[in-house]
Amino acid sequence: MEASFKGGADAWRKYLERNLKASTPVDNGASPGSYTVVVQFIVDKEGKISNVKASTNHGYGMEEEAVKIIKKGPTWEPAIQKGRQVKAYRKQPIDFIVGVSANESTQRDDPNEKSYEGTPKNFGVRVKTISNETYDFNENAKVAMDVVVDAKGKVISVTYQPRGSTTSSLQYIDIARGLAFQLELGSSDGGGKGMVVFNFKVKE
Repeated sequence: MEASFKGGADAWRKYLERNLKASTPVDNGASPGSYTVVVQFIVDKEGKISNVKASTNHGYGMEEEAVKIIKKGPTWEPAIQKGRQVKAYRKQPIDFIVGVSANESTQRDDPNEKSYEGTPKNFGVRVKTISNETYDFNENAKVAMDVVVDAKGKVISVTYQPRGSTTSSLQYIDIARGLAFQLELGSSDGGGKGMVVFNFKVKE
């Protein structure tokens, strides 16, 4: 059994939400897109972390931020081999997502702009407003997801789309990704692809 963050994937996600400065690449001028930073380190038999370093080089301060998050974190669950705790190497991916600004998104959707990329193909754009769910956030946001749908209308692939999104928060993106997989968008011969937009609004 490999070394792992105490509490599992949910605890790791919450730790990132509380401590990771997700705006780091935005603050340093990174282009829109998804960046995965991989941090490697050693977890000893007591779960203590050492030899922390990044194995990627995206730049824009992302590697430094990811290394800092690992170093300042709690002890990990040590690896288990033949029933005994052992020292082991660990590689941990950390995602940074850079969205486009509302102004840039508007320009790309304007046929009169040079950056216009055409209308969406297949089923186009669907807007899904979250109204019967309660989440812990304090600002309005929009998250766009590119989805692929099979012939029965079931969503089989979901990818965050910076174009059309107004936030790069991992919290919003994780929620939207989970909800997207629950959607049924109608059947079509051979399936289809398009974009689903989730609107998150703070209750007044």
